Amino acid sequence: MDALAAIEILKSDTVAFTDLHQDVVDRARHNILDNLRPDVRVELISGAGDILAPLAGEADNFDVIYENLPNIPLSEAGDIRDGQTSSTFITKRSEAIPKFAEQYLITLHYLALEQARPMLRSGGRVLSSIGGRVPLRQILNLAEHTGYHGNILTYTWKRQSEPEEVIGGYAAWEVRGHGPFHFYPASILAETFEGMSVHAAGAQALAIEAALSSHEITATEALIQLRAGQDIGHTVGILESVK
Repeated sequence: MDALAAIEILKSDTVAFTDLHQDVVDRARHNILDNLRPDVRVELISGAGDILAPLAGEADNFDVIYENLPNIPLSEAGDIRDGQTSSTFITKRSEAIPKFAEQYLITLHYLALEQARPMLRSGGRVLSSIGGRVPLRQILNLAEHTGYHGNILTYTWKRQSEPEEVIGGYAAWEVRGHGPFHFYPASILAETFEGMSVHAAGAQALAIEAALSSHEITATEALIQLRAGQDIGHTVGILESVK
């Protein structure tokens, strides 16, 4: 769990976490408490609700906020209880969303950055984990449009989990005019990133993306290749947005 990692790695003495569902928040709290070392004391702040909204009363109080939000809007005919839907979200938004964020299905990341600003101390930062199915320039635009200084902190790759559902979800939105989204043969990604640390790759993320451009396949193409037996992957970046 990300909160336990923050306690272990960052030595945080106060950790806050949210989820849309109260039962998930309750389970997370129990999991954290059950896995703390006896000598560790941490103040836990939690709440259920929309993105960071449950923490709205904690103005100017956080040094680091981490988010790993889903990207794919659930279709009107979809059922969140049907199959693997961890990459989808169902809430319809009333806020004004920039065109690029809608185009590349990064709306929730944009809103998280907007909601985080009043909660961060000066020099505080938001770390956004975003699957690099989206061009890095558009990911960096998230920080620029919300008034932060942004950079790609780490960069790596992974095989697509739940590939039929996730790639299929992106392909369906491509047909509607969104994207295009970037996938790659997993073997190409493994070769490209071999022996490279995530931080070293982050420092040259744009150059790596450019080198991979000849191997890019759209979600629609990736779905065809997946069904033909190809192992499909995508890049993953951590966007660091500094207040």
